[in-house]
Amino acid sequence: MTGSKSLRAIAAETADAVAQAGISADSGNMTPREISLALETAKRRALDLDLLAWLVGQYVAIGVNNPKKFPRKPNRIRFRKNMSDEEMKQTLIALAERRNSIDA
Repeated sequence: MTGSKSLRAIAAETADAVAQAGISADSGNMTPREISLALETAKRRALDLDLLAWLVGQYVAIGVNNPKKFPRKPNRIRFRKNMSDEEMKQTLIALAERRNSIDA
């Protein structure tokens, strides 16, 4: 068994990762797949927060150093005002399918 971890070591590492990710104490009732998905979600959330912090820094830098160039709307978000019923339906179906593939 040289080079491979014991089941106890893997369980301890997983428990540490679950605790650090802030996953609820109910994780003892979760399957390994559910724990893995929860950890991936926590990683994505951390990356999203990091990106958000970076964007806030960009806006602050523009506001302080060159306020005349401060954007009226967020640069990275494109708003669509007119979406047809069919486009809305397709968007919602795509979101539901994406959600179902994550839950599966």
